Amino acid sequence: MADENFLPVERPPTIPALARGTTRTSVTVELANLPSVARRRELNDRLLDHTCGFMPADGRFVFTADDLGLLLLVTHERFGSTSSLLRRQAVSALGQLDDDPAVARLRELVMSPVEHDQVRLTALTALTPDRSARMYDELLGDSSEVIREHVRRLTGAAQAERRATPGQVRLDPEVSLRDGHDPRTCHCCS
Repeated sequence: MADENFLPVERPPTIPALARGTTRTSVTVELANLPSVARRRELNDRLLDHTCGFMPADGRFVFTADDLGLLLLVTHERFGSTSSLLRRQAVSALGQLDDDPAVARLRELVMSPVEHDQVRLTALTALTPDRSARMYDELLGDSSEVIREHVRRLTGAAQAERRATPGQVRLDPEVSLRDGHDPRTCHCCS
């Protein structure tokens, strides 16, 4: 062990003082002065409109060619943890637009091995079947097992596997009575 007498004294680093002080007043920004920010917020709201399972959806969200540039931008934004749902919704929305840049971006997402499987599957689903069928042969050799299995199911190449049907286990009255639980009078066993 080193002799502590020979170690240099640790001094905390000096932090320079901020020019305007350590606090500042909040500033309210008028979105009317920033139309591009207002448009992006409105698009984000529309993308997230139908994502809550507890609120009834009042119809399908509709996107137009005016939204194409922003949707493409959202699909390129990758690394924010809060934007993954927003990004998947934007990928789905691109499928509604029958536009060459939208289709090209969806194909790019499907074929990209660095994209998350969920984004790739969303992009594959967003493409029309005739456009996605052209990629099936290449995707059957993909490095992701999830993608390969999904394409096998789409092409009918997956073998139908028999899954166990769920059933109810019979209640043993002797064990239940011993544990202080009477299945004849209990409301949860009826």
